[in-house]
Amino acid sequence: MKLPAIIRLLLTFYKNFFVFNFLITLTSVLLFREYGPPIFKVLLWLKIATLYLTFYFIREYRQKEFYYYRNLGIRDTILWGLTLGFDSRQHSIGIRPPSDPVRRLYSMPDREDHRPAGKERTGKDLPDAGHLWRSGLQQPIRKI
Repeated sequence: MKLPAIIRLLLTFYKNFFVFNFLITLTSVLLFREYGPPIFKVLLWLKIATLYLTFYFIREYRQKEFYYYRNLGIRDTILWGLTLGFDSRQHSIGIRPPSDPVRRLYSMPDREDHRPAGKERTGKDLPDAGHLWRSGLQQPIRKI
C-alpha cells in the first residue's frame, strides 16, 4: 500500500477521537501556562488517563471498524501506536515552557558584571521576579 493511502487511513481513524484529545491537550497547555512546572505531573497523568479512556472506548464501541483497517492491511497496533504517539507528541510540544534568554541572562547567579565603574545596575533595569517558571528557573532573580 502506498504511503499517501496509509496516511489517509490513519487520519480517518484519528478523526474518531481528535476533538476529545485536542480539547484535553488545549486544556493542559492553558493550565501549564497558568501554573507552570509544579502542575506538570498532574497534566501528564491527565493525558495518560484520557489516552487510556480513548483507547478503551474506541476499542469497545467501534470494534467493527477495525475489520476495515485490517482488510486494507493496517494492523491495530500500527493504528494505535501512530495515532496515540502523534497525540502524545502534540501534548509534549504544547506544555514545553517557552525559553526566554533575557531572563536567563539576568538570573545567572555566577555571572560577572562587566559594567564600567559608575554604571551601577539599579532595580529598574532588572526584570520582575514574577513568572520565573517560564524560563525554567528555580531561584529568584538576584538584584545587584
